[in-house]
This record gives sequence, structure tokens and C-alpha cells, in this order.
Amino acid sequence: MVDANHKTHLRQLTIGRDYGTSLEVLQGLEPTDWIVLNPADSLDDGQQVRVKEIAQAGAAGAPAQASPPPSKTPTPNGAPGAKR
Repeated sequence: MVDANHKTHLRQLTIGRDYGTSLEVLQGLEPTDWIVLNPADSLDDGQQVRVKEIAQAGAAGAPAQASPPPSKTPTPNGAPGAKR
């Protein structure tokens, strides 16, 4: 996860279902947590990342409605993003 100071922190997660392109997380994250999507193997705990906004897709890949607001996406030095 990424904290308010844009630093990464590794967390133990309990995964429910694996849908291939998404996962069901049962424990270890709060709905307001920012997460790193597709992190590089070199991403370390405490590493500073850059937060970038992305649009969330709704069900079946449809564009998100006006609410809720877009996610924040941390990216470590140009690495793949993160999602809140």
C-alpha cells in the first residue's frame, strides 16, 4: 500500500477469489488504501512513489460514473501504476 507521504508499505493480504485480471481481497486492505498495480520486482518497502490519477472502470470494463472520484495512482519512477 501507499501512505499519505507517498511511500510504499508491504502488507500481508488474505486473497479470496482470483478472477485473473482482478482479485478479491478478504483481509489486509481498507477501501481507502492506495495500492500499487503491477509493481516492479525492485519495489521496496518505504520507497517514495509518484501518485497519478487514473479513471476507474465500472463493471464489465464500462467507464466509471461521475461518483466516486477517480483513483490515485502511485508510480515508482515510471513503473506501472497503483490504484486506490
